[in-house]
Amino acid sequence: MTSTVTVADVAAYLASQATDPEIDRFFELSHQRTKFLNSARAAMLTTGDAVRIQGMSPKYLNGLQGKVGPINTSRKGPYTTLLLDKASTAKLRKASKSYYIPADAEDFGLEGIPLSCCVPQE
Repeated sequence: MTSTVTVADVAAYLASQATDPEIDRFFELSHQRTKFLNSARAAMLTTGDAVRIQGMSPKYLNGLQGKVGPINTSRKGPYTTLLLDKASTAKLRKASKSYYIPADAEDFGLEGIPLSCCVPQE
């Protein structure tokens, strides 16, 4: 008979019983799994997919939404110019002076966004 370990079980163990080396190993494995999932998700994206930015720096980019533009590849991996929607264009215009976005622009092409930071919208 096999038993199933739940996320709650792991969290309880980490909170009350795990040693420093076990916690370090957990975070190492967690980081590896996150990288794998990000890469797998990126490989499934195509031009025109609706996505939300997640895990970017600067942080004000996180949560912006738009459509995947042309996909290019660099030595760091695939990236796109994300065509922001109207709400995200307005949000970016207010959040940063690093980007010039005309006051009447309803969309904006945000260049150099790694596909690993693009989460599909459902």
